[in-house]
Amino acid sequence: MKTLSSILTAVVLLCGSLNLNASDAEKGPNDIKEQVFEMIKDLDINQSELDEVSFLVDFMITPEGEIVVLNTSDDKYDNRIKATLNYKKVDTDDFISNKPYQVKVKLVK
Repeated sequence: MKTLSSILTAVVLLCGSLNLNASDAEKGPNDIKEQVFEMIKDLDINQSELDEVSFLVDFMITPEGEIVVLNTSDDKYDNRIKATLNYKKVDTDDFISNKPYQVKVKLVK
């Protein structure tokens, strides 16, 4: 399982598949993006029939620096993403509290 996580991490980093998009959400700093990636990189997608899974995660950061997931674009992973990210602290002051951010995530088996 550790090898799978290492391969997953390498593939995702090489493809540059974790991006902050600026649709309705505020484009966030890179250090927040990297911290969110670190928190979800070990998310298990082995139950999926697909070799890769892509989804959007809409979240905000509270004044205390905690992530609150507002929505995800994939109902199958919604609860797991929320359980993984909700109320985790980000280690930066470079954010606007209570502003929506959006992260595009692509996980590969």
